[in-house]
Amino acid sequence: MESTMDRRSFLKGSVLAGAVASTGMLLGGCAPKKESESAVEKNGKSAGDGGAVDWLGAPQTIDEGDIAETLECDVLVIGGGLSGLCALNAAVEEGANAILIEKHSCSRYGGIFHSAIGYEKQVEAGVTLDPEEVLNNELVKYGPLCDTSFWATWAHESGAIMDWLLEKAEANGVVIGMPFTQYPEGVDPSKEPYITIPGSFTTGWDHFIEEGKEREKYLLDALTSEAVKSGAQVKYNTPGLYLEQTDNGAVGGAVAQAEDGSYLRIKAAKGVIVCTGDFAGNEDMCTALLPETIAKDMYDCNAYTSYMESDEQPKGRLDTGDGHKMCIWAGGVMEDNPVATMGWPSVAEAGLLPYMGVNSIGERVANEAKGVLVPVGIAYDQPCAAEKGAHFWKIVDANYAQQTADMKPICMFGVMESGLDEETMSKSPNVKADTIEELASEMEVDPEVLKASIDRYNEMVAQGFDSDFAKPSRYLYPIETAPFYAIRAQQSFIHTMSGVLCSPDLEVCGSNGAIPGLYAAGNVVGRRFGNHYEASLPGMSNAFAIVHGYLAGKHCAARR
Repeated sequence: MESTMDRRSFLKGSVLAGAVASTGMLLGGCAPKKESESAVEKNGKSAGDGGAVDWLGAPQTIDEGDIAETLECDVLVIGGGLSGLCALNAAVEEGANAILIEKHSCSRYGGIFHSAIGYEKQVEAGVTLDPEEVLNNELVKYGPLCDTSFWATWAHESGAIMDWLLEKAEANGVVIGMPFTQYPEGVDPSKEPYITIPGSFTTGWDHFIEEGKEREKYLLDALTSEAVKSGAQVKYNTPGLYLEQTDNGAVGGAVAQAEDGSYLRIKAAKGVIVCTGDFAGNEDMCTALLPETIAKDMYDCNAYTSYMESDEQPKGRLDTGDGHKMCIWAGGVMEDNPVATMGWPSVAEAGLLPYMGVNSIGERVANEAKGVLVPVGIAYDQPCAAEKGAHFWKIVDANYAQQTADMKPICMFGVMESGLDEETMSKSPNVKADTIEELASEMEVDPEVLKASIDRYNEMVAQGFDSDFAKPSRYLYPIETAPFYAIRAQQSFIHTMSGVLCSPDLEVCGSNGAIPGLYAAGNVVGRRFGNHYEASLPGMSNAFAIVHGYLAGKHCAARR
């Protein structure tokens, strides 16, 4: 069978020809900026404290005599996660001699979903998605704060790149599945506000369940194996310390620390690709750039870390912004947007199920059927969150199980047939009471406020439409039969989604344009999501990691 890449003539098309890059400059990218401060001065300050938190610091100084070894390659990749391994494989396929260094003892993964449009499994399943329609729907959420060129490239090229990824996975015995491919009967997707597009994404769950593997690590192992078979070198326990530049500012390699503690220089004739993840593990950076997260006691609330931890990878929030700092020391510029984060309710089902929801003072504030991250984000943004906490409550009555069965809400794993069980519903911090007044007392909210919110909601249920927030009528059920339940979900903090400015070709941008020989991918790249992260297309963070890693590898390897 003709290969996917040949079939699509992908590598001979617009990606490497730079057709996207020529327009990307108009969309933000590396357009020159007038700045009164140097990149380091500007980016080392927090937005709200006049620079009191010095999160940037200065690169470590290594004496020339302390460098014990010098390696040479065409392309150096720093960071061995999903984006780094995609970059490594793409570079070696382009004919580059490539080295990857990773500071941990193994590659680390951060998710199980990967969205794409037009990949073969999707087509075979009968799913047809219009890239322009999907693109327009997503850009409405993020507005002008994201770089539209990133989304346009993903919408049109992700299918071919996903096929490329799946070919490598399957060559190593890795099965990646699709959770569901059809809308439930009676659901009109054009009118459905809460929708996960069937067939828009793949997931590692199938293989995890069947083979007992540790979630996504098997995919990273497959990518590592493919790259090594093609001649790439992979060095673990080897953190990158700082980038090295020529007299004209071009990046030509990096200094790293080897596993034995000695220092090594890695010269990269074509360039360096920084794929070191986010900075959620750097409290100084979060204090400076995410003051609200710190103030609202979200920093230590992470419902996802324990979910992804395993014996096969290092534990904890370990991404510390190393790559961001390396890029900035080399002249790169952090995005000016409000810093986007990825959150998740501490009780996931509370976000997935479209029950009536209220904020931490008992007021209804959103269409609860907009997906798992929308009510979370709205609760976080409420003025009361700073005082009462960045959490929200889902309110149901004794009929919740039957209501869920009737609603059949769509989530990332398909149609939910049932709701939360009684044990979970009644367990702290969730509360149960025989009256609304008692429920309010247990929630520590004003009984009159909560009762008014529920009364108003029941009025709209009776009239058959939600005139306040336009939740579809099929999700409207009265709250009137005791006992009553309040499901509490805390806004968690998973990853930061903010990074340095990059061109459409994934070149890191400085004050006066692209920095020659310096590329980035994954959560080091800024302007992907604006000031928030949605999940109607599950796995978009991983999707960009795959697409940007692949493209950065190709572009860097093709550089002259």
